[in-house]
Amino acid sequence: MDKQDKISIRMNGEEILIPREEHDAFKEVETSKEEQAAAVDIYEYEFKEPKKVIEPEVWKKHPYFKKKRKKNLSQPVKKVLLSVLAALLAGLVLGFILLRMFVGITENDKAEGYNYLQESAASGQTDNSAGSGAAELPELSAFVIQAGYFTSKEKAVSWGGQYENAGYPTFIWEREGEFYLFAGLASSESSANEKADQLKEDGLQTYVKPWAVSGMKEVDIKGAEVLDKLPGLFTSSITGETDQAAWEQLQASLPDGKAFTMLEQSINSYLGAEGTAEKEEMLFAIWKTYENILQK
Repeated sequence: MDKQDKISIRMNGEEILIPREEHDAFKEVETSKEEQAAAVDIYEYEFKEPKKVIEPEVWKKHPYFKKKRKKNLSQPVKKVLLSVLAALLAGLVLGFILLRMFVGITENDKAEGYNYLQESAASGQTDNSAGSGAAELPELSAFVIQAGYFTSKEKAVSWGGQYENAGYPTFIWEREGEFYLFAGLASSESSANEKADQLKEDGLQTYVKPWAVSGMKEVDIKGAEVLDKLPGLFTSSITGETDQAAWEQLQASLPDGKAFTMLEQSINSYLGAEGTAEKEEMLFAIWKTYENILQK
């Protein structure tokens, strides 16, 4: 065998000649081993055990599974919501009460007032000292600063205490079982609003509106004709132009009888009053007495 048919391999410093056929066989053996190893890897890859997949229904049965709880409002949030609702309800109730106090929610708040004179004339009511003559009496009206409206005098007195303590005298006017609390009067709406603003600055609630005692063409009360001077004196006195001599003259000309006794006392108290607030209180008394006389 020629040297060319052999393959020279050096091992441990010595040259060894291997026939080419043996080398090729060795090479095939090595290749066969590599193919077998690759086949084993492919088999292991292809037949690898699949991962287990747990269905959602099974999750719920698992001991570590926890159901999602609904989120409930915390106690502080509940308290805040309840407080807000309670405040709204209280505001509605208070608003209704104030509306009833200052507006009246009755027919009593009409600008023309009540015509008691016509009712008295229709029922034939007259004073005990009535005579045969008939007098014509004019309407007596002004703007009032209303502080409240009540169904009892006790409630009106209680509510008026805060106005009295703040230096604003009040007057309670009763009409058909209803009690109106007044804290001032004026000859015009603009003047009344100015006075009302002063009370509001002191934190006192007010409501400005017209108030009137309607006149009557025929009043069958002896001596009632002297009252035709009262509206002029009343209006001028509201503006601060008090004519004491004219008031004294009216007081002296009043006839005898129960119907005029209270008016005489009211005029006397007005003439002795000191300060604008006290004089206004007495003017209210004169005004109310005028209404009482015409109801007889």
